[in-house]
Amino acid sequence: DGITLTSADVIAWSELGPMLVGFARDAHAYHEPAHMSSVILCMSTCSGLAAAQMGQHEARPFMSLVAPNQPVLWSDCLVSFLTFYNLFLIKDSTIGEAVTAMNAAAATTDVFQVVDYSDDLKRVIEQNSTNG
Repeated sequence: DGITLTSADVIAWSELGPMLVGFARDAHAYHEPAHMSSVILCMSTCSGLAAAQMGQHEARPFMSLVAPNQPVLWSDCLVSFLTFYNLFLIKDSTIGEAVTAMNAAAATTDVFQVVDYSDDLKRVIEQNSTNG
């Protein structure tokens, strides 16, 4: 239903989504015509892929979500996200390649996954540039 912080506070997905949309707007990373943020949300949390439900709302708070689909050891998250950031941000791998490597780094299969709406965003941007 949401994310539990280390303080034991719970933030429901229905609350977090609008908070992230607000952040994206403030950071000029929200594309109004697409109703979508260009943020890549990485959830280093147990079963963080549940955050994908935030992408089903009219205002999507992320363009892509990278997260585990089940409980995962802290050490596996650590090595996996270090791998992801190194490959995606530093070595220009695709998000799919970086997620595949995340799983390999933690010796898992399909635990870390990506929900990606970037094609939707690209399509709206292309339509807007063509139309005017």
